[in-house]
Amino acid sequence: MDTSAPRFNSAKIQKAVEAATRNFAKADVARNQISDDIRTLESYLQSSAVEIEFRFRLGSPILSSIPHESCAPGELHEEFLSWSANAGGQFRLTYELGKFEDHEVLAEVGDNSLWEVPSGYCEARPLIETPFEVRHRLYPALSEFIDALAEALSVEDEPDEKTSLPS
Repeated sequence: MDTSAPRFNSAKIQKAVEAATRNFAKADVARNQISDDIRTLESYLQSSAVEIEFRFRLGSPILSSIPHESCAPGELHEEFLSWSANAGGQFRLTYELGKFEDHEVLAEVGDNSLWEVPSGYCEARPLIETPFEVRHRLYPALSEFIDALAEALSVEDEPDEKTSLPS
């Protein structure tokens, strides 16, 4: 792929295009690195025989108060990274977006809320198959996802004195 900037008559346009060309090249490298890391992580988890359904909430639920391209007013959104089996039984690293209507806040607990959600649905697809914007936005959360998954699978090496059986 030719990444050199074309020649322009305007020096101002030429300078802008040359700067943009460098950024385009960096973005392409970053896109490839992020996608490679996601594929490698998924492959690693599959080869490690991690076969436990696991969902990791990304931030707090978002309540839309105004119409937006991806949600209606009053719609509640929750995002998750999950490690779950697809219809064929193969575990995949998955992005889930829950969209719920007609919610009611049951209680406020610190920054968290308990929600009653009578209707809604969840869109799920392998993370690597999501648009790059989604992968790019969620990429920093992958290390937190791995830490939480490892914690969910952790087993104590030795029982502590309180739980050990008498000899």
